[in-house]
Amino acid sequence: MGSSNEKKAAISLRGAENVIRNEYWRDIRKILAAPYDEIQNPNGVINLGLAENYLMHAEIADRLKAGFSVDHAAHLTYGQGPVGSPRLLKALASFFNSYFHPITPVTQKELLVTCGVAALIDTLTWCICDDLEGILIPQPFYVGFKIDIEMRSRGQLLPVSFLESDREYSVDHTFEPEPNRRAFERAFKENMEKGIGVRAVIVSNPHNPLGKCYSPETIWEIARFCGKHDLHLICDEIYANSVFVNPDDPCIQGFTSALSINFDDIIHKSRVHIMYGMSKDFCANGVRLGVLQTRNEDLLEAVASINLFAWPAYLTQDLWAQILEDRKFLDWFKKTNNERMAASYETFTSFLQEHRIPYMKGSNAAFYLWIRLIPSRLIDFKDPLVSSPTVSSVKKLFVETCKHNGVSIKDGANYFAEEPEDGWFRVTFTVPDAVLQVAMQRIVKSFEDLGWLELF
Repeated sequence: MGSSNEKKAAISLRGAENVIRNEYWRDIRKILAAPYDEIQNPNGVINLGLAENYLMHAEIADRLKAGFSVDHAAHLTYGQGPVGSPRLLKALASFFNSYFHPITPVTQKELLVTCGVAALIDTLTWCICDDLEGILIPQPFYVGFKIDIEMRSRGQLLPVSFLESDREYSVDHTFEPEPNRRAFERAFKENMEKGIGVRAVIVSNPHNPLGKCYSPETIWEIARFCGKHDLHLICDEIYANSVFVNPDDPCIQGFTSALSINFDDIIHKSRVHIMYGMSKDFCANGVRLGVLQTRNEDLLEAVASINLFAWPAYLTQDLWAQILEDRKFLDWFKKTNNERMAASYETFTSFLQEHRIPYMKGSNAAFYLWIRLIPSRLIDFKDPLVSSPTVSSVKKLFVETCKHNGVSIKDGANYFAEEPEDGWFRVTFTVPDAVLQVAMQRIVKSFEDLGWLELF
């Protein structure tokens, strides 16, 4: 007989397991329950732990409201089913062809619209992986990949490490062709020896959490690896147009879509898939729209069969379509957004430099910086006879101190960071300037409370 609590719950084993797995969003809900507002809630929490861009919220909201009308036939019926609104599919094909510079033009029949990229990753995992099979992802990587791959579809997330016993590690190896070749081959071999089938690779470009873009040479090398082992290559390009000019180095690698690279003779076109969405480039995380581009007809049908359970409303799909159809607005929005991102980046990095806080140089994409917020002398203990706090305990103390002072940040450990000296965090900077100023003050207050400010 089970306990009374078990009887009361009456859920499946996998459901019970997900009660534990859902800790990530449970914590975020607590933070979001009392957000900062200068007038309504000045003591609320400023969330710099989520990848959201607030810099163009007013503009995108106004454009979404402008001139849209409800079409009874298109929006209040099943329409053409779970593949996507014909209007949006046409607009997306044109958008890809204009902004992603594909070698072969993208057509409507290669696209399928989903409820965001998280849902798409879950669906792709279910459609590509069988039991005991997994997906390789280079470290560090977006924390949500673990949830999206494992939570429901029960795929296995397989980290690809760049640590090598005979070579000094650098986080820059993440973006270099030869380190990627060695890392992927090593990870593939190790997982196969464990009996874990490898079915795919996911690469986020621009990178999450490092905020940099892959070179065409590195993407080509990863695609060559996938072709060699008959794996799917899934490119998460959701930050494709959130790339700005870094004032410290205007010549940093810009964004290159996998669609624009010649993969002839190294991987079949049916093995390369692009994920994109409205959340990031359009400052609209809450609209929940994603799109898959693939030339694999069987995969499209398989994804459509799952999309049946949660396809997005045609009403919201056509809201996105009306924006994509407005080329003048798109060009203006992209340019203005990138300029504001660059200004916010400069404000935040100036603050970090003023306080001698290390951060990863060379970022020029996405909404965050890779920052070392724990002074190295606190965690770099050389004397084995000296009792020292663990890295995780020091980082937890800092995170809790920041929360107490009204600012939330995200521990780099959540992103499977490999830094030999830990202490790294992913911190979002794309919030309004007035809010960013308050957030920076609260970070300094946290350092002062702990007596760390002079340790950098």
